[in-house]
Order: sequence, then structure tokens, then C-alpha cells
Amino acid sequence: IAGVETIKHALSYIIYQLALNPQVQNQLSAELESTLQSNNDTMNYKALISMPYLNNVVKEGLRLHSPTTVLDRRCAQACTINAKLPHEKDIKLNVNDWVWIPHDAMHYDLKYYSDPEKFNPDRYDHEHNNNYTFLPFGIGPRNCIGSRFAILEIKLFLTEVLQHYEIQLCDNDKLCKKRYFGEPLWVQLYPKIKNV
Repeated sequence: IAGVETIKHALSYIIYQLALNPQVQNQLSAELESTLQSNNDTMNYKALISMPYLNNVVKEGLRLHSPTTVLDRRCAQACTINAKLPHEKDIKLNVNDWVWIPHDAMHYDLKYYSDPEKFNPDRYDHEHNNNYTFLPFGIGPRNCIGSRFAILEIKLFLTEVLQHYEIQLCDNDKLCKKRYFGEPLWVQLYPKIKNV
């Protein structure tokens, strides 16, 4: 699924979140319009990476709807994770034991994100800078090799859509709370009328 399904999944949910949150969509459209005006109506790499709100929207979309839910790693050296609560037991890990990291659980943990169910791109302006709790692509030397390309692809697609369309929910849409591959997300695109 690397590369195609993950991008499709991320884009689908980000577009859906923009339809659910028109104020976010409007702010993102305003940033896009301003960026295009200062770049002679041209979107290039430099312009794309200079858009902080777009970056926040993509990060928040990936946090809420990660294309994967766990990371797996092999233990490189034996260690023990000491219990913190009375009812817990110590966990002993041996070399080559598999460890699963449920990053999706961290993305929804109140300890790391205030109001974690809410789509709030502004949280990356001030609240959240801990890279070890934002893991849609993993982290460290074994993170997703295509993560930067994937983010760039998502940003480019979003800017192309938002230049020409307004995203709205379909009338018959039932708010989709599930985060599974293949779950239908219904939106409509309405052409933007530009003043000439």
C-alpha cells in the first residue's frame, strides 16, 4: 500500500475535514490566494513550502487519520520497561523481540493533544512540537522513506483543488467517525467564481 493507498487515504480525510470545517477551509484558501498573488499566480516548490497553515492542516489531517495505526520495530538490545502502576507488571524485552507502537493511540491521547477528537490545525502554532508523539510516518532512521514526497504530493493536490473549488458536504452525508480504509466520504466540489 506504500505510496498510493496511503496518499489516497490521507487526502480523502483531509478533504473531508475541510468540508466539515469551512472556517479552516476559508483560512487555507486565503493563505493560498495570498501565496499565489505574491508568486505571479504560480505555485512552485518554494511557494508550497512557505505556507505554514497548509502545513498545519496536513499535519492535523495525518494526526487524526493516519494511513497506518501502528509501527513495528525489533528490539536491538535486551531491556526492561518498569511498571508504573501497582496492577502492572514489568515488561522484559529480549534482542529481536517485536515491539508494536500504537501511534494512533498517541494521536488521540489527551496527555499529548488537547481536545484530540477536534480537527484543529492551529494546535501546531503553539501547543504541539513533540515529534515523538506525531508519528504518521514513523521517526528516526527507519521512518518512511517517502514521507517528504508524500507530504509534498498532498500539499500540491490540496492547493490545486482549493484554487478552483470550494469543498462542501453532500446533503445525504452521514458524519463519518470511523477511520478505516475504504470508508466512503461524501463531499461535493463547487467551482469558485473568480472576479475578473
